[in-house]
Amino acid sequence: GWGLSVQLLFLPAVVSCDTLELVQSFFFFFICCAQTNRKLQETTNTGVFVVVFRVGSLRDEAIKFKVNMNAQQYNLSGCAMMTNDTNVVVVEGGTRGIRRYKALMMRRIKWNKAKENEDSGDEEEARKEAVDNYCDLVWEGIVEKRNFRDFAMKLARTEQHAREFFDKRNVAHYWDLALTTTALRNDQVRV
Repeated sequence: GWGLSVQLLFLPAVVSCDTLELVQSFFFFFICCAQTNRKLQETTNTGVFVVVFRVGSLRDEAIKFKVNMNAQQYNLSGCAMMTNDTNVVVVEGGTRGIRRYKALMMRRIKWNKAKENEDSGDEEEARKEAVDNYCDLVWEGIVEKRNFRDFAMKLARTEQHAREFFDKRNVAHYWDLALTTTALRNDQVRV
């Protein structure tokens, strides 16, 4: 930390005070970013933390962007699998990134917000989608190693294709668990 500021004080006298402040603020910003990235790239020697979410709808582009970009920024791997009926988000990584991503999914994203710029004919559909949109935590735990290389948004034509995608990574049970929980949730709504 202090080594950089000491070296910057011995710059040639030609450098103006404003330039010196700019250089110092740049190095301070660079060091802070490096420290944050190092903290997010935690070692997963003791295990990899995994969280599985079931989402009502990922049709809203703003929500899709938040789900994707935050997973990448927190150095998480996994996928957001979208089908017509079921949407599952699986993320794996270090404790800090998982904790922040869980806060994003459960608190920061407003899943039931109504769309403001809808045509009059689509208002009923938008209202129905807004009421039905949700995010439920299906499972969280620790596994031995990562099953995904990076985070990706995937679109599957059928639920069978989605299950095959998870099966290739030996985590088909995540998909099965999300489907089973969906069936329970639908039964609970009807009762």
